[in-house]
Amino acid sequence: MMCRWLLGIVLLLAGAIGACSEPPVAPAAGLSAQSLHAGASFVPLASSTQCTAGGDATAPLTEPAGYSETVIASEPDYLDVPDMQTLNETGPFAGRFLYRTHELGSNAGVSVTDLWTGETQVLVRRADWESLDGIVWTPWGTILFAEERGVASLPDPDVPGATAGLVYELDPATSQVAVPPAIGSRAHEGLRFDPQGNLYGISERTTGAIFKFVPDRRGDLSAGQLYALQVINDPGDGTGEAVWVALDRDAVRINSDAAADRVGATGYFRPEDIEIATNRQQPRWCAHALRRGHGQRHHRARPRARHRAAQRWNGLRLELREGG
Repeated sequence: MMCRWLLGIVLLLAGAIGACSEPPVAPAAGLSAQSLHAGASFVPLASSTQCTAGGDATAPLTEPAGYSETVIASEPDYLDVPDMQTLNETGPFAGRFLYRTHELGSNAGVSVTDLWTGETQVLVRRADWESLDGIVWTPWGTILFAEERGVASLPDPDVPGATAGLVYELDPATSQVAVPPAIGSRAHEGLRFDPQGNLYGISERTTGAIFKFVPDRRGDLSAGQLYALQVINDPGDGTGEAVWVALDRDAVRINSDAAADRVGATGYFRPEDIEIATNRQQPRWCAHALRRGHGQRHHRARPRARHRAAQRWNGLRLELREGG
């Protein structure tokens, strides 16, 4: 089964501790923040701040006038190498708990900070977890976190046949963790859900594909169909009309990169993050995949970045629009 999409690409520079039944109580002193938006008044620092020996642990950043900083979590309250973060986006305490992965080579984990009390603790940790990176709050109130490993050094005992990183689902109320290998084994990073409960992701390798996982039943990630994006009639710049190509359900549990390669999925140069947006006036959702780089270029056309072309590009934003 194939789902047909139209893609436009713009290149750019990329860069609860538990659920409670009690009604929420406002914090005595919550954190405050200033939001930046298009057209916001912002005067940057005149020059980069000079590094100093030791630094200031309570204020490690130098801010422009009118801005302040608050350190909300740090070692030793949590593990080393913190990476991506997500809030609890739903429920009576929405926005109170900040979860993060830790990209350690082994014995990695997920920590959480209560933004009301300032308490931070390690929520879950396991010896065989490697390079935890991507993390996202699910529409049904759990957390997905994932390993960014193209080659697994410490196989998961529940999925010993997987040769790369896996995605895990965490219940923040109980700290119970399950592994849904149907999402695929690869170097995961950005993860995002669309309004229908489908999961979008990437593979962070030099020919990484863009993936879409459609569960057989919404809210149950244990079984479903994984797709990889494939551009058709590619003019050579990696953009244009594309289709979602279904991958073998058994093969993706072993290595979804290999499964995507076998069907000719479009490859990109180290995709990283992915975001979902909905245009209410013209119903659609957009996924954005970013690539690392050292410059800025703008390009609009259609996907397939053959590896040669991908190496010339510095960053990518993929915009997926559903076709008629």
